[in-house]
Amino acid sequence: MNLNLLKENILETKLNLLRIQLEKQTAIKDLQYEKAANLREQEKQIREHIENLKSVVIKSIHTLKVEHGSIADFILLQALLLEFHSIDFLNDCSYTQSIEVIENYMNCYWRIREQMQDDLMKFLCDEYQYLRVQIRNFNNESDTFNAQEAISRLTSISDIINRHSN
Repeated sequence: MNLNLLKENILETKLNLLRIQLEKQTAIKDLQYEKAANLREQEKQIREHIENLKSVVIKSIHTLKVEHGSIADFILLQALLLEFHSIDFLNDCSYTQSIEVIENYMNCYWRIREQMQDDLMKFLCDEYQYLRVQIRNFNNESDTFNAQEAISRLTSISDIINRHSN
């Protein structure tokens, strides 16, 4: 799967949703209820598409394997997952004036982000273990170039893990 195309699809879909919502609000303000109803149906279809994209991102995160270069993919997938939070938050809070309800949703999304950070740390720990094995294999094969590259990545991951654990 091309993650850059997925990102583009997500961003275009979010923009389309915003355009439809603005057009629907204008139609309601102008008392064009039939047009607003049609736009509401389009909005529903776009929201379903967004949920499908979100499912693709979540599935991709959970099936991503620890291997060379996969950290960048993992980070991009996590960033894509964050793209959905603004839509979800607005949808969750759009019909309330209660500060308590809004605060509860904000806390919910912060817990989700904390879980994402925990997932990242687990992924990095797995990558750390994978690289240790790779370094041993490269050294056994006398492949000093790849061993040095793996050591450099291992050091970077180690620094991140240490910063997080302090």
